[in-house]
Amino acid sequence: MGATEKPEPKTRRERAEYIVRRLTDFGVRINPSSRIGRMLRILRRPGIIEPDDPDYLIVLESIRDMYQLRLIVDTMNVYRESPNSIWPPGYCGKILPYHNMIMHNTPGRNYQFQLYVAALCTNARLPTRHQEPDVTCLVGSTLLGIAAKRLKTIRAFKENVKNAADQVRLAGIPGIVALDLTLAQNPANRHITSSLESQLFVQLSQARSSDFFERTAMSSAKR
Repeated sequence: MGATEKPEPKTRRERAEYIVRRLTDFGVRINPSSRIGRMLRILRRPGIIEPDDPDYLIVLESIRDMYQLRLIVDTMNVYRESPNSIWPPGYCGKILPYHNMIMHNTPGRNYQFQLYVAALCTNARLPTRHQEPDVTCLVGSTLLGIAAKRLKTIRAFKENVKNAADQVRLAGIPGIVALDLTLAQNPANRHITSSLESQLFVQLSQARSSDFFERTAMSSAKR
């Protein structure tokens, strides 16, 4: 390891500190009372946070958040020339996703999903930009548009897909729709409760999604 290299963050606290440091270096202000600020403060608490602790659900949610945020901050140098497009002020949102369900106004988490889609493209070594429909990437010589939608309810599926398709059409380039159904399929934000469910999570999630899209396609075909 070179003298200037820093060790890879290992604990959840170290990962959270790394993410905040990267965002801060990029010019993003992290308000201590924001979602990311509160997660960092809780993860800095000494000792073990037990399941009956009021902050326990927030710690669990931070695992999912940090997975996305880590990839985002590790690829965001691509957008160094336009820092305002990385994280607009006030876009952090509530600390637990279902706290936003009443108003369905979740600009912070919606934008985080858009950043995550862009980060996936960048990580695949595709030239990527934040522009209409939401994200564009160059695949070979073709500019591809991606409309990113994070659904809160299954009922909103068709409307969101239609709106996303309209975004792609208005952009005037070929494109696809990226959907995050995490909250729509789990509105109570229920967490994995057994080791068996944990081991089978990927298979169960893929089966659930396949069944959902098959039923949706059949319903559309009948109409």
